[in-house]
Amino acid sequence: QQQQQQQQPLRSRSCVPEHSSSDKRPPRRNKQRPRQITLRRDDKSLDEAEEEAPVHWMAQLSDINARLLDLASALPSPQDGPQLGRPRDERFTSQGFPIEDMFKLTRRVADILEKPPPPPGDAPPADMDAGSSKIHHHLIDGTDPGNAMFILSTYVRLLDMYQRVFGLVHAELARAGSGATFSFWKLPDVTVGSFAVESSPFLQMSLTIQLAEEFLSRLRGSTARWSGVGVGNASSMFAGVVDVSFQAFRDREEALAKHLVELRSEIEPLLDS
Repeated sequence: QQQQQQQQPLRSRSCVPEHSSSDKRPPRRNKQRPRQITLRRDDKSLDEAEEEAPVHWMAQLSDINARLLDLASALPSPQDGPQLGRPRDERFTSQGFPIEDMFKLTRRVADILEKPPPPPGDAPPADMDAGSSKIHHHLIDGTDPGNAMFILSTYVRLLDMYQRVFGLVHAELARAGSGATFSFWKLPDVTVGSFAVESSPFLQMSLTIQLAEEFLSRLRGSTARWSGVGVGNASSMFAGVVDVSFQAFRDREEALAKHLVELRSEIEPLLDS
C-alpha cells in the first residue's frame, strides 16, 4: 500500500490563476482631455524679421490696424449671427472666415510690444545716420503718453475683434446646440505629428477657443508694459489719462476672457457628439 502511494503521480499545478479573466482587467479610468494649450514662440519667424530692414513700430501697428479693420469687415452683424452660413465676402466663401489670421496679427502685436524700450534719455543724436535712426525708431518710447494711447488703439481693435468673433460663435451654439456646424469659420486642423486627424467641429472650436485664451493672455502681458503705470511721463498732463484708459479696457479684457472660458465649458459636453 505504501508502494502504491509512492507511485501515485504528483498533481500538476496550473500556471493559470484561479480567478476569472475578467478580474485581470485594469480598473476603468475616466477619460481626461487636455484643457490647456501653450503657445510656442516661433523663433524662426523672429530671426527672419530681424534680418529685414527695420520698420518704425508705429508703421507696423498702423498696418496691423488696417488689416484688422479689413478682416472685421467680413464679419456679419450680431443680428445676422444666428443665421450664419458661409461668409458673403468672396475672399472667404470657399473655406470660411480665417480665425487664424486674427491670431497671427495678435502675435505680431505682441512681438512688437515685447521688444525692450530704449534706455531713458537715449534720444538719437542729430548727426545720427539714417540706418541707425531707423533702428532707434524701431523701439517704443514708453515715456510718451501719445505712444501709449496709440498702442491702446491697437489693443482695443484686437479685443473688439475677439469679442465679435466669439460672440457670433456663442450665438450659433445657443441656437443650434449639438447641431451647430461652425461652417462660417475656417477652423484649425487637428494633427498628431505630421498626420491629420479627423475631428468634430466641436473639438476644433474648443481648441480654437483655447488658442484665443492663450493669445489674449500674452497680449495682456505685452500691453501691460505700456499702460503708463510707473513709466509714464509724470510731467505730462495726459499721464493720468493713459492709466485710466488702460484700466478701463483691461476690465473689458478680463470680461472677454471669462466669456471664453464659459463658452468652452458649453462646448466640452458636445465633444463626443
